[in-house]
Amino acid sequence: MSDPDEKIRFMETTVTRGRPPEGPNLAERLDGPEDDRKRLRVILETIAGQRTVAGACEELGIGAARFHELRTQALQAALEGIAPRASGRPARPEESPDPKIAQLEEKVRDLDLELRASHVREQIALTMPHLLKPESSEPGPQKKKPSKVLDKIKKDRKRRR
Repeated sequence: MSDPDEKIRFMETTVTRGRPPEGPNLAERLDGPEDDRKRLRVILETIAGQRTVAGACEELGIGAARFHELRTQALQAALEGIAPRASGRPARPEESPDPKIAQLEEKVRDLDLELRASHVREQIALTMPHLLKPESSEPGPQKKKPSKVLDKIKKDRKRRR
């Protein structure tokens, strides 16, 4: 292998590592109708130099002008598809709220506020019951009727002494 030409021929015939390139056959693995995948494969074959434009037009049954339009559309769509975009999920456009939904949301807020106020009143009633006793309209001290249970407890205490 001292001859440089022989070394170049050896390098050209050497098998490359990894998967073999699929080229235009990649179009067959894409989702979509069979006719569209066939068109894409033929377009890619012309770009790769594996097929002439005339041969591609013959296989697709279209004229050269239409073929050039299709190829331009495919390349333009590919270019737009690989253009960098902002990362993340696109922002959802703000929808105009339905007036009934807005009305119901306001009602929910009002009821929530009323419920919180009710909880506060309940806590006050449990913590400070003397604040909730109604005031009498008559002036002066009022006598309370003694409770029978309290009278019994007092008698029991007196007996123990």
